[in-house]
Amino acid sequence: MKTIGIYNYNKKDFEQLEEMLKQSGILLKPLLDKQTEEGIDLYAFNIDSEEGFEINFDRPFIIISSINDSTNLRKSLKIGALDYIHKPFVDLGLILKRLERAVEKTSSKEAITDVSIVNKYNKIIDIEIKRAHRGKYPLCLGNVVLEAKLNDEVLTKLVTKIKGALRESDSCMLYPNGDIYLLIPFADECGIIVVARKVIDLLNSWDYRSYCLCANFPRDGESREELISNFGRSLDTRELYK
Repeated sequence: MKTIGIYNYNKKDFEQLEEMLKQSGILLKPLLDKQTEEGIDLYAFNIDSEEGFEINFDRPFIIISSINDSTNLRKSLKIGALDYIHKPFVDLGLILKRLERAVEKTSSKEAITDVSIVNKYNKIIDIEIKRAHRGKYPLCLGNVVLEAKLNDEVLTKLVTKIKGALRESDSCMLYPNGDIYLLIPFADECGIIVVARKVIDLLNSWDYRSYCLCANFPRDGESREELISNFGRSLDTRELYK
């Protein structure tokens, strides 16, 4: 029997699904806030408010939410959720299959590693934002978007090349979902343009078409989530190269 531990459990929401899960060999176990236990294969955050998306969790988890919008879907993937399931549940059979797949993923080291990588990079960004706040200096968070889908091996090589073109104080991070983030402290508007142009020219020289979306702390946001939501506000190189 596999077990999904769920926070903010509501029997009314899950009664029918819970019975189907039992028949499939999966137990749904209510948990207290921040409680973790041995024997839990997957954790589920049942979220019904915007504040609930502030999650820093180092174990495999999914999000189940009544809030259905693209911003929170994108945010859930950035913080390492294996899936984002909207409620009320319309197709219980489909929801059951998605939960079964999520539980299966947790049996592999890859899923656990992915969560660890996301949390590691998110922590690096959060720490740098706090430093920028204390030091009252500008900070750029950027997203390098490749127009073609590339495999992990190629992406890893490209990120290594990008790192070699940056300053020692800058960071280039490859998230498990293929997103490439740039973290550039002490970068004003002119500095952001210089770095973005360097990265895009580098990728173009290898025939990888791409563009860069940037947000600047504190003007475009004072948290990682706000900056990610505002990618492109400070700089969109598709506009730069017009």
